[in-house]
Amino acid sequence: MFVSKSGIIKYFKNTEMRRNVFLRCFLPLFGGVLSLSSLAQSPATLVICHPGGTSTRVALYTYPKVKFSADSVLIISSVATYHFVVSSVKRLTYEGVWNGIPSIPGSAGVHIEGDCLLFDTTVPASSVRLFSSDGKALTVTLLERGGRRCLSLSSLPAGVYVCKAGHQTFKIAKP
Repeated sequence: MFVSKSGIIKYFKNTEMRRNVFLRCFLPLFGGVLSLSSLAQSPATLVICHPGGTSTRVALYTYPKVKFSADSVLIISSVATYHFVVSSVKRLTYEGVWNGIPSIPGSAGVHIEGDCLLFDTTVPASSVRLFSSDGKALTVTLLERGGRRCLSLSSLPAGVYVCKAGHQTFKIAKP
C-alpha cells in the first residue's frame, strides 16, 4: 500500500475503502484533523455474535461473502478471511444498514393497540396488504372496531412484517 503524489491510496479496491483508510489512518499522520463525529459514524457492518457476548465485526465495504458448511462458517472479505466453528457463532446480523422501510408512521392514521393494527377510515380497506419477511403476501381480514379498521395480528407468529396501506409502506414487528 502506498500514497501517490496525488494523495490517493492505490492498494485498496474501491473509493470507499480508500476514503475510510485515509480518514482513519493517514490524515492524522499528515496533520489533518478528524472530528469525533466523523469517527462515530461507523460504516455498515456484518456482526458475528459469539457465545459469551463477544462479537467480530466486518465492514460491509469490504464485500464480505459468507459461506456455510456442516461444521464451519467462512467469511471472506477483500481484506481478511475469517473461519469459525459453527458452535462459536451464535448469530449473524447487520448494524448500520437501513432497509428503506420505516416503522409505523405515527401521524398517518395507523397504530398498534394490543394485537390489532388499527387504520383510520381514510385508508381504503381494499388497499391494505400484509407481507411476511420473505415477501409472501398474507391473507388479511379487516374488522370494524370503534370507527376504525382493525387488522388482527393474533394469529401471526412472532416476526417482522411489511404492511402496505394506500400509498404507505411500513414494517411492524410482532414480539
